[in-house]
This record gives sequence, structure tokens and C-alpha cells, in this order.
Amino acid sequence: MKKISIIGAGRLGTCLGAALFRANYSIASLTAQTLQEAEESSRIIGQGKPGTDNIRAAEMGEIILLTVPDDIIEKTAKELSKAALSWKNKQVFHCSGLHSSHVLKPLAELGAETASFHPIQTFSSKKSEPGLFNDIYVSLEGNQRAQKTAEDMITKIGGRFFSIRAEDKPLYHSACSIASNLMVILFDSAIKVLEQTGKNERESFEILFPLIQRTLQNVKEFSIPQALTGPVRRGDIDTITQQLQSLRVLPEIRSIYIQLTSRALDLIEKESGLSAQRIRKLRDLLEEK
Repeated sequence: MKKISIIGAGRLGTCLGAALFRANYSIASLTAQTLQEAEESSRIIGQGKPGTDNIRAAEMGEIILLTVPDDIIEKTAKELSKAALSWKNKQVFHCSGLHSSHVLKPLAELGAETASFHPIQTFSSKKSEPGLFNDIYVSLEGNQRAQKTAEDMITKIGGRFFSIRAEDKPLYHSACSIASNLMVILFDSAIKVLEQTGKNERESFEILFPLIQRTLQNVKEFSIPQALTGPVRRGDIDTITQQLQSLRVLPEIRSIYIQLTSRALDLIEKESGLSAQRIRKLRDLLEEK
């Protein structure tokens, strides 16, 4: 089995390295910004010579995983391309959701097989439980032989994969950001609203979190429109009127409420059973006509 080097072993690199090691891959080396950080990642993974020399790490691996921040992927690829290394028998992957494999062009021109490899998962810590990648999708784009190697790695760590066109990466990454990061912001907004009633942040979190969990479960079990409940689904004009009035103390969150409630109307308009007149009244209310 080919040896793997991880360049930029932060949270993603360490979690991915640990999963690959558990799947019987050999982690030859890994780097981080400091030797201390690299040693920490090596201990967590259970294997891999720690260091800060990216070129030395690349020399030791046949599969190179660039898990550096998005804005330095191309810079790192150019740095590696200047080294006196043979790239013809190496495969190089970066793990950005935004960038295509084109940012690895300096290495591809030297004979490396390159691809983008982006797990659709959040990584809040270097330490991860076994099974973190189970049923997690990974998007792939780039050289076909490199993609085949990636497919094998993904399957062995329990994940799933799909291919995406290079030109679609920004849209794809926007979808991931909305599903993950913006959902967190929306939850924070709900907490801020509940805090206006006198509850503290922790109390607000504990009160609302089970609702978030049940809602996501409903989304999984039913269709998205079916999972949508509450005053919009009922067409409850009085309730929405009072909610809009109460949110005047938090104008930014009120704006979010209006935009998302309008989007909810779009979602349920054809199958909610609400009359066209009531839908129009709700839209007028949201547009403050």
C-alpha cells in the first residue's frame, strides 16, 4: 500500500490521517506550522514522522495530502514544485471545497497526478472518534487515476464519494457553507432572541437544542416541505405579525427572519393548501406593504 504524507496536519489533516491509519494505510510523515503541533498530530494519528519541512515530507510519501488553508494551497504547490523531487509516481490531493485541482498545476506539469478531495464534514478538533467518516460524502475532481486512488481511500475509511466539475466548486462549497456554518449562525440568532426574555445563553441553548435535533430528524425522515411546521405552514398571519413586531429590538435578526420566512412561503406555496389570497397577505406582511 502506498505511503501517505500529510502537509498541514491541522484538524482536518489529523482526523483524516487517523482514519486512514485505522484503515491500515501507512502514514509516512506529516508537517505543521511548528514541530510541537506536528508531534501532537503524530501522537493522535499513531504514526508519521513529524516535521515542518514540506519538501522532506513530500519526498517520503507517494500520496500527498495538502490539508493547508485554502489561501496557501497554490503557494504550497509552487514551493513543492521547485524541489529536486521526482513527481511522476506521486499523487497529490488538496482538501479545499472551493478550489479545483487546477491550483496544483505546478505539480501536475511535473508529472504528478492531482485531484481535489473534500470531505463534507466539520472538524472542530484534531481528536476524532472512530467512524467520523462513516457515510460522509467526499467530493472528487481532477485526474482520473488520482480519483480512483481517492475512491479506494474513502471506501476504506467508511465514506462515500462523488465527482464534481471544476467550474462547479464555488457553488458546491457555498452549499456546504450554508448547510453548516450558516445553520450555526441561525441557531445563534435564535439564542439571541430567546435571551431577550431573560434567559441566559446556556439556558437558551438547552431549551432550543432539542428542537434543532428533532427538526433535522424530520428533514431526514420526511421531505423538506413536510418538515416545515409552525406559523408559516399554518398561514397564521396574526402570529407572524406579532413575531415581526417583537423582533424590532433586533433589526438584523428581524431581517433574517423576513428573508427566510419569505423563502419558506416559496417552499410550501404549491402544496400547503393555503389559499392564494392568504399567501398574498403573508407576502405583503413580510414586504411591509
